[in-house]
Amino acid sequence: MRQLTAKEINFLQRAAKSFNQTTKIEFDDLFQEAALQYCELIKNKPEKIIDKTFVYACIRNKLINFVKKEIKNENLYLEEVNQVLTKTINPKYFFEFYNSLSKSLKQITNLVLFSDKIQELPPRLARGLIRKELKEKYHWKKQEIDSGINNMKKVVSETV
Repeated sequence: MRQLTAKEINFLQRAAKSFNQTTKIEFDDLFQEAALQYCELIKNKPEKIIDKTFVYACIRNKLINFVKKEIKNENLYLEEVNQVLTKTINPKYFFEFYNSLSKSLKQITNLVLFSDKIQELPPRLARGLIRKELKEKYHWKKQEIDSGINNMKKVVSETV
């Protein structure tokens, strides 16, 4: 497989950036999806690569589907977190639950419960803000964020 040119990479970055700005989904995830779609086009329809309108439409459709999937996953996740942290757990057992969490899960819990910004956002935007806050406030790296969020999902699903 050939290497992508700087012009092609820039094209993919612009497509991913436009979705990142409107959805707040991680740029790296969007860029990866755009690049995978572009590589599929090179492999399956090399004659169509010269038509940038066709290429952009294919990448755009792939990113739209990716965003829909992410939103669906995050809506479920944030609803579960709110349910577990605010409604389902009997208040007298909340501190027992909270104390059983690891330090990283307590940090995520604090962000979800005590950030007015996160509470006010629709679920699809809250994930991006949680990621941003974990990076800025606690200096987490991307892998730590992904692992922490996945662990939180696991704890929440076991609790519900």
